Amino acid sequence: MRLGLPIVGCVAVQDHGKGRGHVCFIVGATDDGETLIGLGGNQNDSVRLSGYPRVKFAGFRYPALPVMANPGTAGTR
Repeated sequence: MRLGLPIVGCVAVQDHGKGRGHVCFIVGATDDGETLIGLGGNQNDSVRLSGYPRVKFAGFRYPALPVMANPGTAGTR
């Protein structure tokens, strides 16, 4: 679902135009809320925490309902 504001654990979407962009998981923010801390991959060939200006994000998403594997079938096909 779409969120109006970022929350910890949501997916943050940056739109760089022409079908290009970046996503990360929000893990925190600075005290003033203007910089969001995201956990993302493919940043200098690694997974890392990075700070991004909040205004750079096009949107924030979170699953409508938690998705959990059935414990009796997890890891089986």
